[in-house]
Amino acid sequence: MPNPAHIMITGAAGFVGARTAKLALEAGHRVTALVRSTNAPRLAGLSTKLNIVIADLSHSNDVAEIVADLRPNVIIHSAWEGVGGPLRDGEIQIDNIRTSVALADAGIK
Repeated sequence: MPNPAHIMITGAAGFVGARTAKLALEAGHRVTALVRSTNAPRLAGLSTKLNIVIADLSHSNDVAEIVADLRPNVIIHSAWEGVGGPLRDGEIQIDNIRTSVALADAGIK
């Protein structure tokens, strides 16, 4: 992995993703944050230091295009819907797995 690396982080607006983005930036890496909306308060202090891309991970063709265009060295996938509560056992978990597989597939092309 080159140093600095270009790191793409899905779910970068969430608790884990935002912290990961901050640490990657502090380590000198270039960071692209994939978020599903512009409402990302955890990234507020970092927004000028990273590339924010709005993307719906359920649209696998769009995600594949983003990965192909940006060509990150590393993809950290921290987006996962329905971690707790009623969605934990729902169909959304199957969608999360499909999204993860599509993202991995896009990353190895």
